[in-house]
Amino acid sequence: MSPDEGEVRASYSFCLQDPESPSTGEKNKRSVGPRKLLSSEIGGWGYARFVSKADLAASGCLKDDCLVIKCTVEVSEFIDNYARLNEGQIIVPPSNLGTHLGYLLESGLKADLTVKIGSSTSLRGPRRKAKSFKVHACLLGARSPVFRAQLGGSMKESKQSSICIKDMDAKVFEALIHYMYTDCLPDFMEETTKEATSMAQHLLVVADRYAVERLKLMCASKLSNAIDADSVCFTLDLAQQYNCQQLKDCCLKYMAKDRHRLRDIKKTKGFEQLQKNHPLIVCDILDEVIGKM
Repeated sequence: MSPDEGEVRASYSFCLQDPESPSTGEKNKRSVGPRKLLSSEIGGWGYARFVSKADLAASGCLKDDCLVIKCTVEVSEFIDNYARLNEGQIIVPPSNLGTHLGYLLESGLKADLTVKIGSSTSLRGPRRKAKSFKVHACLLGARSPVFRAQLGGSMKESKQSSICIKDMDAKVFEALIHYMYTDCLPDFMEETTKEATSMAQHLLVVADRYAVERLKLMCASKLSNAIDADSVCFTLDLAQQYNCQQLKDCCLKYMAKDRHRLRDIKKTKGFEQLQKNHPLIVCDILDEVIGKM
């Protein structure tokens, strides 16, 4: 595939491969995509912190000082247009609805609602000044049953041209409406960074609040790929509080997989806080450990 032939978009993933169980032994998986990949502009993609030494030692994938890393690349939108045209086939391009709706959000064209975000807390630093967003009430109502009730029902907000949400950070709301218009996460959330993980945590809470279920699952998936010994207790607390069963299962499996890892996790402040918030969660951890025996 030559970059001169047009845009190439691909999804890719990395994972540790257990040599003794190649069909099922995929661990520490990290996935990204689909993304635009142009060799003339980008030298490469990857993960600076793919796996810690402690997690690598506990994974069971290091055999005789050898390590197998499986890389999967799937080209999703590469079409040999010239070959198909020569064969007389009609080429249907992929949907660009998200791009068009994203333009509506960016331009504010025909926006009929102003949402003022005044945060009592922020992701970083002191409280930020309130920020306003021009949106389309019908689109928010179509994407969220909670917004639909607020903006299209008998509630006070349905009769106003502006509403105020005080208990939310502006960056989180911006990510929420970006998803509502484009059906995608913001580009920076595709990276494996602390900022992306932090946003996924906050966005999961907001997605639960406004009943945007697919977004909630996308955030849960993002967090499941970022689980490590330092974050697993906080992630499990979040999963328990907001009823994310699949994310909870991922956390429990991570904790129960290695007794040395679990022993280290029990010494963290996160585990202490987890016990205070959800005392019965210890029973779930024990059940998972027993199931591994």
